[in-house]
Amino acid sequence: MTQPLTNGMGIITHWTGLSGEWDAFSIYETENNASATLGQNWATNFNTPADPAVHDSWKGTNMGDVFGIAIDADRNVYFSATKAISSSGSTGTSAGVAGDGGVYKMDANTWMVTPFIFTGNGVNEIPNQGNGLGNIAYDKWNNQLFITNFEDGNIYRFDMQGNLLSTFDPFAANSSELGTFSGHGEALWGINVYGDVDGVKVYFSLWTEDNSLSDPSGDNNSVWSVDLDATGDFIGSESLCFALEDNTGSFMSGIVGASYPISDIAFSSDGKMYVCEKVQGGWGAFGGWNDLFTPGAHSSRLFEYQKIAGVWTRTIKYAVGNYNTPNDADNTTGGVALGNRQLPNGEIECEKIIWASGDALRFSGFNDLVGQDYVYGLTGIPVEGNSNDPSDPDYVQLSSIYIDVDYTGTGSNGGQKMSYGDIEIYSDAISEATFTVSPNTTICPGESIQLNVSGGTNYEWSPSATLDDNTSDSPTASPTENTIYTVTGEGSCGGRDTVSVSISIDDFTFSLGPDLAICEGISGVSLDAGSSAIAYIWNTGQTSQSISVNDEGIYSVSVTSPAGCNYTDEVS
Repeated sequence: MTQPLTNGMGIITHWTGLSGEWDAFSIYETENNASATLGQNWATNFNTPADPAVHDSWKGTNMGDVFGIAIDADRNVYFSATKAISSSGSTGTSAGVAGDGGVYKMDANTWMVTPFIFTGNGVNEIPNQGNGLGNIAYDKWNNQLFITNFEDGNIYRFDMQGNLLSTFDPFAANSSELGTFSGHGEALWGINVYGDVDGVKVYFSLWTEDNSLSDPSGDNNSVWSVDLDATGDFIGSESLCFALEDNTGSFMSGIVGASYPISDIAFSSDGKMYVCEKVQGGWGAFGGWNDLFTPGAHSSRLFEYQKIAGVWTRTIKYAVGNYNTPNDADNTTGGVALGNRQLPNGEIECEKIIWASGDALRFSGFNDLVGQDYVYGLTGIPVEGNSNDPSDPDYVQLSSIYIDVDYTGTGSNGGQKMSYGDIEIYSDAISEATFTVSPNTTICPGESIQLNVSGGTNYEWSPSATLDDNTSDSPTASPTENTIYTVTGEGSCGGRDTVSVSISIDDFTFSLGPDLAICEGISGVSLDAGSSAIAYIWNTGQTSQSISVNDEGIYSVSVTSPAGCNYTDEVS
């Protein structure tokens, strides 16, 4: 299969094996989920290229291991190189042809994967030596990419041709040598972009602790933001959004005051934030094991945050997978994305399923429902939340969709544990916004008019100079010349729409001509206001187009133009 991604197609990254023999990612279907039996493995369709040469470009021999995923407006897909996806740690991963700082692009139409950004210090490169990248995000407001780099703790900003535009270095400047992990309190991982009435911001996670470093008095792993200016470039300094609450799960092995790095960040169309941890054992330089990027399992959590009265507040903690229920259900592996829910009648509820990559989603000894013993890969959870209590109707085992991602072809029995990464789900026309806007109209000179748009959120009107509020759904326009106002906004499922309305200034003109003289002995001078108006009222009380006057004086007429505007002229 080779065609542009269609609505509900998801992508998950995973380990490619010690020799790069497996695919670096899988493409699967999520949209027809009304057929999924909750609590069981859903045998949905997986898609691969029909052309063997194209399929070979997905292999680790070309791409190496990748973690992050981004999908642009044209449905091209981008992947970022990683050292954080193998159960064997960083030594079990491999770099692709673009190197440790590489980014790869899957063409929307052919699905061929080719290098997009290389490793190095050039305009089409990212410096990296043995540490890999964090994650990657597409900025749909400015049509650009952002990438976090484990090497130096910087965010890299690229255009869609792969040219480096700028970098942002939050916190203290990194002074480590090339080839050294940037370290706790400096390394960045998850990243995404969201825009609302407060402007467009880049949101990113700061890695402060893991198994190798946990200080109860220190900061937990956290999410920060930085503003973008009108050109899409960084402006100002970083600002803290929130730090994670302590992880008190039963697998924490006595570690107090700890959390794990946030590897992925997702947003709903109305601004809710979803964050996912990925268990890490740390690096040897910070107390880890043999300098390995060491993964772990069953302690990674999934949260929803909402901005309430200006404060990011944790609103939901989700239960993920069957393993260790009902004690804990913290089985995510680092990826989170929103998807749609299909109802039995075929209708779609937008953004009603939160998807996560996960380990041991079904696991022998913990399955309350009979079925496939082991499921590793993906789970879909009601976005409203679920429960880890078996007595609740939304108990995780009874309310989740599970998808077994057997990327090795050898079956799921735990062999792929800790080897799944990021996920993204594409939404197309079915979720595109459809706005209704004020009709084109003509106004009188000097007047204002209220514009109206409906069907979306997060509006932005342009040109803004003659509007009282360019982010309102009903701004007042006071144009001084004919103007086309364009509004862009978000739809209910994250789709965007743009519509326009034309406001014209009435250009009606008429004249009674110059002043006249009435000659002695002549009567019946005719005054004519012209035939273009639709209504006339003279100061004599007459309502005809023209009148005949005999006496000297000032004669005036008010006319109504076809657009309904009133104009006055006089003659003496």
